[in-house]
Amino acid sequence: MSRDLDLRLADPGYTPGRGDLDELLTVVKSGDELACDRAEKAIARLAGHAVGGVLAALDSSVPPARARVVRLAGRLARGLAADEQAPLRAALFARLGDEDDIARRQAIVVLGRLGGDDVIEALASRVSRETRVEHHRALAEALGKSHSPLARAGLDELRRLAAAHRDVRLDRILAEAEVMVRRGEARAAPSSLRVDGRPARRLEAWLHVRRGLEDFLLEELGAGSRVVSPGLVSLSIDGGLEALARARTALRFGFPLGRFSVKAAGGVEEAVAAALTSPTALAVFEAYNVGPVRYRLEWADAGRRRGGSVRVAEVVLERRPEFVNDPRDAQWEAVVHVLGHEVGVEVWPRGLEDTRFAYRQALLPAGSHPTIAAALARAARVRPDDVVWDPFVGSASELIECARLAPGATLLGCDLDEAALAAARTNLDAAGITASLTRMDARAYRAPRPPSLIVSNPPMGRRIADLESLRPVFEKVLARAAEWLPADGRLVWLSPLARETERAALRHGLVVSRRRDVDMGGFRAELQRIERRSS
Repeated sequence: MSRDLDLRLADPGYTPGRGDLDELLTVVKSGDELACDRAEKAIARLAGHAVGGVLAALDSSVPPARARVVRLAGRLARGLAADEQAPLRAALFARLGDEDDIARRQAIVVLGRLGGDDVIEALASRVSRETRVEHHRALAEALGKSHSPLARAGLDELRRLAAAHRDVRLDRILAEAEVMVRRGEARAAPSSLRVDGRPARRLEAWLHVRRGLEDFLLEELGAGSRVVSPGLVSLSIDGGLEALARARTALRFGFPLGRFSVKAAGGVEEAVAAALTSPTALAVFEAYNVGPVRYRLEWADAGRRRGGSVRVAEVVLERRPEFVNDPRDAQWEAVVHVLGHEVGVEVWPRGLEDTRFAYRQALLPAGSHPTIAAALARAARVRPDDVVWDPFVGSASELIECARLAPGATLLGCDLDEAALAAARTNLDAAGITASLTRMDARAYRAPRPPSLIVSNPPMGRRIADLESLRPVFEKVLARAAEWLPADGRLVWLSPLARETERAALRHGLVVSRRRDVDMGGFRAELQRIERRSS
């Protein structure tokens, strides 16, 4: 290979001309893997213009170069339309009978990537003709990408032949292929969640909430709910999912399947499989799932564990064939926590649409999370006769959540950012709620009617560059609260300067009557309910 061509191939943006094809094909046949890979990529950029030259190279090449040209033909074909691809496919089918073992195996691999019913038929027919374990591995991997009856028959034959090989790698590929085939079969069958299902026995549900907001979620859920740990609330249910799905202060909900001993199960993956096929899991899926149970695994705090996920799916399939691991179209998410010598698994209804905050048509980087807005509205004890002012209205989440609790309330908001006000108007319209919005600094705002309730989530933490700029704003809002609020008025907000805002409130004759330390996702703030100090 010339120095000039070497430099061109090293350039990721190199696009060859037709006159470069012969030299590039020589590089492909050379045996230098790095140069070969770069040359293949360059030839693929020629698209249909390279087909004739590649077909000629296939006919003229000899081992071991022939296998590399087969790989090139498959790579080129993947980027072509069906009519341009046809001659390359025909040439690759012919190579399934190549006398060279390596070229033949490469043909199996590249055809498996191309796919199609004709490929599956051809590959399935090769199973009984091949004797080498390397070819059986390639066939298993290729057939596992289809769930047709022919692919299933080919895999069944490969499993029979695998007993003679006693090859761990082939066994693993066959196990993965079985998971993929079942996944494809499950996708062909309808699967959905049943929101109004009724379990055969009472089930414990877990609702996750931001730390510090547990009390507000307990208020929403009512009798029978309890705090399990910071950020986690439990509720026993014997009916549908509606009560769980409509809890506005909850982040998400799911069902704990319990803790399972790694030692007793025979390994971490086996313990996860035991959880997913446990009586509790069966009760959940029977009540709330219709059709095949499609789930995806999420290894909490452990990153991606593809090998572990495959092993879990394999064991689950052995025990419950209708349970299929499907990362793409899952109705359920199984969250795995490895806790020392135990494994804990929780299943979330991933396929359930969250309609609680459908009004959020316009989002802002500094906008409130809607569950925080819902908690602030609850803390405010908003009434239908309230005049509610949000001095940092943002995208209007707090005003909308207040209006949901008290539809008759008068809503006022101000913000310096016109983009924020535009987002607020969009969201208010989507919610069918009317509010008076003004572009103005909260310190200069004069309310058309004195508010009886001030509620806001001021921009802070990552949402504002300089926390110091909030101090004078907080001071002025507290002064306005002292001036405007009636005897039963309230100010409810989140303060990242809890002690300072408490002292400032006292200076203005106000007092913090309720406080909660809230996890804001990377930093903390105090939810404060501020009222007039009793004399």
